[in-house]
Amino acid sequence: MKYDFLLENIKNIDDINKIIINLSGGLDSTILIYFLKNYFGSNKIHAISFDYEQKHNFIELYQSKKTTSKLNIKHTIIPIPFLGIITRSSSSLIKYGIQTPSYEDIITNSKKLTTYVPFRNLIFSSITLSFAESINANSIALGLQYGDYENKKYEYWDCSPLFLSKLQEIVSLNSKKKMYIFAPFINLKKEDEISIAKELNVPFEDTWTCYNPTIRTFENQKIYIPCDKCPSCVSRKNAFYIKKTIDPLVNGIII
Repeated sequence: MKYDFLLENIKNIDDINKIIINLSGGLDSTILIYFLKNYFGSNKIHAISFDYEQKHNFIELYQSKKTTSKLNIKHTIIPIPFLGIITRSSSSLIKYGIQTPSYEDIITNSKKLTTYVPFRNLIFSSITLSFAESINANSIALGLQYGDYENKKYEYWDCSPLFLSKLQEIVSLNSKKKMYIFAPFINLKKEDEISIAKELNVPFEDTWTCYNPTIRTFENQKIYIPCDKCPSCVSRKNAFYIKKTIDPLVNGIII
């Protein structure tokens, strides 16, 4: 596979016994789990997802479960409502909190980046590492990618290479177990990930991106429709446009 170079920085790759992947149900982590399954097989992967009272938790977790079922990968959902409780006043991703800003709101500086959840990735990574060590796995995988920190007005500091390197430094302090961290997309943009996904036949309809979906009911079924305005929606739309690829979720998904 032409994307082998993405794993070149992982030393002692043959020593990997099991990888715990943080699977949100979004594009990045879904493409990543297909990517890792291609290299290591389903038996070496265990996915965990978090329910932290995010507005889009049902659809995210639904898509995560669909993906792990298709790939025959073990999946654990971990509820951490405390994160929603402590960040509700500052993050628009949390239920019953503040309004979700549009991409335009953020770029024009009329609103701060409230789609950031304070220290979320550090919390997620810590729990994932704890889970890994508890079941004797020696690796975790994170779907960090360049597009989430390249734009200084739409920047998540906890998606950066510096965050990753510091996290690896902390992990190396563990004298009880040697742990590895995979983040092969850390220097890729979302459109680069789409190229990988197309090669791996990742079903884009099994992902979810929107932070603020509209939910409608029709004949006892729910229809989740992307808002097309939040930063995550715009990032996804731009990536599909650049790759001249049709997004199957542009009109929503029926559950």
